[in-house]
Amino acid sequence: MYLVEAAHLVPWTISRDDDPRNGIALCKNHHWDMDRYVIAPSPQPERTWKVSSVLDDRIEGQRDLLNLHGRSILLPREERFHPLDEGLAWRMGRLLRA
Repeated sequence: MYLVEAAHLVPWTISRDDDPRNGIALCKNHHWDMDRYVIAPSPQPERTWKVSSVLDDRIEGQRDLLNLHGRSILLPREERFHPLDEGLAWRMGRLLRA
């Protein structure tokens, strides 16, 4: 069992890009939530988590996701591995459409 997964920002099926900068390390649940377009990391200058407006704080399982909103994404120590803004923007675009 893995606690951390490599989540593509622009999915492999679209990008065919396994560059570490097209990804972000997430737990399995947040990886799944990002792929369902209910959470997304935003590009610079913020680089914070955004959550979908479809989430409801009255539902226990969604409350934790809503608490992510506005929190900084955790970046790798080495800047050369930071996610590219293009991939972060792609994710934000899907979140806003969902």
